[in-house]
Amino acid sequence: MDLGDGGQFFSTTLRWTAEDLAKRTPSRKSEIVEKEEQTGRFHACNYARNIVRTLYNDNSTKPQILACYYIQIFYMFRSLRHEDSKVVAVSAAFLACKVVDLPRRMRGLLRAWNQYRVQNGEPELGEEEQRRVTERILKIEFLLLRILRFDFDVQLPTEFLEPLATNLLVRLSQHDAFRNACTAAGKVAVQEANDLKKGILDTAERFTMDCFMGVAPLIAPPRVVAAGAVVLTTKYLRREMQMPDLISMMHAHDEALKEVDVRNVIEEIMNVFKTKAMVEKQQKAGQGGTPAANVTSAVPAAKATTPSGPVAASASAAPAAAVAAAKASVAAKAGGAQQAEPVPRAHAAGSLRTAATAPPTVPPNIAAVASAPHQPGPKEPVEAR
Repeated sequence: MDLGDGGQFFSTTLRWTAEDLAKRTPSRKSEIVEKEEQTGRFHACNYARNIVRTLYNDNSTKPQILACYYIQIFYMFRSLRHEDSKVVAVSAAFLACKVVDLPRRMRGLLRAWNQYRVQNGEPELGEEEQRRVTERILKIEFLLLRILRFDFDVQLPTEFLEPLATNLLVRLSQHDAFRNACTAAGKVAVQEANDLKKGILDTAERFTMDCFMGVAPLIAPPRVVAAGAVVLTTKYLRREMQMPDLISMMHAHDEALKEVDVRNVIEEIMNVFKTKAMVEKQQKAGQGGTPAANVTSAVPAAKATTPSGPVAASASAAPAAAVAAAKASVAAKAGGAQQAEPVPRAHAAGSLRTAATAPPTVPPNIAAVASAPHQPGPKEPVEAR
């Protein structure tokens, strides 16, 4: 099984440029437009996350991140037309569970998949279908292993969140806008910054998780992705702060965190939520897409590869406001918010620029991928393939 259409710009770092993603992916060569590819990748990641949740009956953090990451790199070597994206999603989930040492046998994977299919009104796979789809899963898994070069020591952005947040909060406590807001509220800036830490880490983890449903991890190193998530979270939690100032603080702490790279990551995080809003709008309007083709088909039609089913919950309460505020602040950095290029797929979601009497907090119903890392109990059975 060769590496496919993406092999000619294979990167040992598995990182690509924005131009590669816009013009040179295998899907683009298959005449799939960028917006459609973004939606297809989002659907596949959503499907994989739900499969992992079904397997573990919780919000297992790391396997969901890795499954989405494997899907993203898979589509740098295969077009959306070349594989049923549900099979790709299940294969990515299967491999991710192994990598985090929580493997499931193939029969357990297929049982969870059938369970999820039934929940979403799809028929169970018959015995012959299961046999054929098992072959596809194993072939896709082997292709992913070749792309990864059997290197499973993947650094994730979540590893960098705490040190980056800590250093940003130190600088935040010295910023005039933050200090003035604290004084007006009768609070001490240093103590308020310390109190912010838990909220920033929790929400930044959710933003980091959700960004894997987009291409941010393909264009930036994990540390830069983490920096973007921390900056976006801080803007969400502290309305008086301006995005350019927060990005400058992050760069002042570490010159390797270039401002343009952090802005690009923030833009990609926002694109995930724009895609999510568009998908949910289509689903509400009854335009959720054509039902998926038979999962045993190796080369289904492009639109038939779009998985159906509920969109996995992401940091949906935060992005609605954060997307608008971040978009305005990033545009202001480039020369004024009024000159920002309109994004047709964006869904107007309010703004954080409006003054508030108190900083917003994460709503209690913000169900995100990273709700709680999965910790298997001492009696939990761990199956091997």
